[in-house]
Amino acid sequence: MLSHWLEHVDRGAVDTDSLRELATALASATGPEFYRGLARFLGAATGAEFVFVGRLVRGPVERIATRAFLVRGELAENITYELAGTPCQNVVGLRFCCHPEGVQELFPEDAMLVEHGIESYLGMPLIGRSGRALGLIGLMRTQPVTNAEHLRVLMQLVADRCVSEFEREDLEAQVRSARQFESLAAMAAGLSHDLNNLMTAILGNASLAANHLPERSPMRPLLDEIEQAARGAAGLTRRLLSCAENRAVNLRPMCLAELVRASARVFCAATRGVGFRLELDPVTIEGDSAHLRDVLMSLLLNAAEACGVPVDGGRRLGSGSRGTIAVRTGIRTLRADPDLDPDASAATNVSAGSVPVRRREWATLEIEDDGCGMDGATTERIFEPFFTTGIVGRGLGLPAALATVRAHGGMIHVDSAPGRGTRMTILLPLVL
Repeated sequence: MLSHWLEHVDRGAVDTDSLRELATALASATGPEFYRGLARFLGAATGAEFVFVGRLVRGPVERIATRAFLVRGELAENITYELAGTPCQNVVGLRFCCHPEGVQELFPEDAMLVEHGIESYLGMPLIGRSGRALGLIGLMRTQPVTNAEHLRVLMQLVADRCVSEFEREDLEAQVRSARQFESLAAMAAGLSHDLNNLMTAILGNASLAANHLPERSPMRPLLDEIEQAARGAAGLTRRLLSCAENRAVNLRPMCLAELVRASARVFCAATRGVGFRLELDPVTIEGDSAHLRDVLMSLLLNAAEACGVPVDGGRRLGSGSRGTIAVRTGIRTLRADPDLDPDASAATNVSAGSVPVRRREWATLEIEDDGCGMDGATTERIFEPFFTTGIVGRGLGLPAALATVRAHGGMIHVDSAPGRGTRMTILLPLVL
């Protein structure tokens, strides 16, 4: 149905009958097909040389990730860009934005406007049922706009359907995630008891065998390796359970900066050859120090490996040049949203977590490296159990970290790109 309707658009037959066909076609289309069809229709119906449908990516730096991007009648590769300094920064404030002419002069820092000679801009916010901004539809022309009200009505006509598609995708993602973790929890529960019994038998017998050997026996190093492997397997079982279950945490008031200092001493003693910098502001949270220490150490080891520092005997992941890791604590103010749940992703940017209450100020723990970085496809999958790009590890460190952060009522934001490094930002409820 949508492909048939697009033939009318390609022939320029955009009239009342075509609009009626649009409603029918868009009602049945989903996913990329829907977004591409919508962009092509708006381009043909409005004469705009540039049309995009974008999803808001929340985090310390807000971005728009396009779902469809039409450039002079042709679908182009999707892009991700920061909102600050662009006309779109006003759209996510929940109101229609129109600059009928002179938009370059109003936003001189927006390189795209200058590069393509954009003269006018119209942006329609896409507002979810909760009242929060989910994204926007944007039209840009190289000529002034003289029929802004007509275009506003047309954009509003398709905005509700676009919102429904965003919310449908969010619901599907939540269902997939829930099923994945349910399956993982069931598997972990069934295996953990038997695995722990096996590891206990292995450790016990290895210890008994060692007691019967002379001190200088050549068999001792072999038994030591058996014990080390068995303890690693037991730890793997615990991490599997931790990322599959809701972790029980013992919350107490604590200074986040002090936790970082103590963990940094251990990390620096065990990891050589990487630059390390602390930028710590005193911040008080309610947290479980043991679990948060595990989270921090896991993220630090990931950062070291990305910088090309071999971890636990593994080979280098990066280009080979030793990099720098910076750890920061502080307070960040985010927009007061009625439903802050940034389960959105973009080419270089993803957030994960669940925040059930409205909150403006958050304690932040940021780990940033200048290592090899990750592309969009990798960034979107890093919280999946068993997904790993590393040489060492089983792909359970980040899922376990996310489970701990969720148990603290927080979220994790990831910003990364190949060759630029990675910044992990943990946001935790602040104790005022």
